[in-house]
Amino acid sequence: MHTEHPAAKTPGDDVVIWRYMTVEKYLSLLTTSKLFLCRLDNFEDPWEGAWPKAFLQGLLNELKKDGVDGGHLQSAHKKWLFVSCWHANEYESAAMWDLYSTKSSGVAVRTTVGALKKSVISSQNYTIGQVDYLDVESDPRSLEFNMLVPAFLKRMSFKHENEVRLVRFDLGTTVNENGENRIGDPSPILDLEVDLNELLVDVYFSPTMPRWLVDSIVAVSKKFGLSGDRYTQSKLYDNYIL
Repeated sequence: MHTEHPAAKTPGDDVVIWRYMTVEKYLSLLTTSKLFLCRLDNFEDPWEGAWPKAFLQGLLNELKKDGVDGGHLQSAHKKWLFVSCWHANEYESAAMWDLYSTKSSGVAVRTTVGALKKSVISSQNYTIGQVDYLDVESDPRSLEFNMLVPAFLKRMSFKHENEVRLVRFDLGTTVNENGENRIGDPSPILDLEVDLNELLVDVYFSPTMPRWLVDSIVAVSKKFGLSGDRYTQSKLYDNYIL
């Protein structure tokens, strides 16, 4: 269930978002009807989930005055935050094709923030928010100290991604033999079950994907109850003709 959170700047329901992926990942989405959320400390960027240095140092200084060692605050939260990444854009992005799929065998799901919310069947709570891009080294702002905040912060070098994130906070809680809750070992991924008919507003195939592969994927998708009118092949590199 989507929950509003003060740490997240949730875009309006009509905001268009995209997810670019390989054919293999599309087939996984098709066959499982699940969004897979990656744990924040498993991302390639080692700065994922980093607090701005000035804010973190100020926080640590305040804790030190009270005799508290807050060193764990730099990274402990990363193993409890799970993320699904989307690109906000009214238009198809050539850069996103190159970064997250291929021109010859990629798939892009086009949907909206509202459709994403509506598609989630799982009962687990999650939050959707726009990523805030900043200079982690020198940004002077004071932030709310909340474990969700770092999931929506990234360095300026990634601003081209214009990212919207679906985020879950999960401690991997288990119940022991006495019925007490205990923080367990978090999984590397979490999943959310989705209704594909709600989620997949439009599906684009990469610009140079061979026609036989396009037809095959559409045929397989129809067997999962998805109508063929939502599928189209990108014309990004078609010749310009009046």
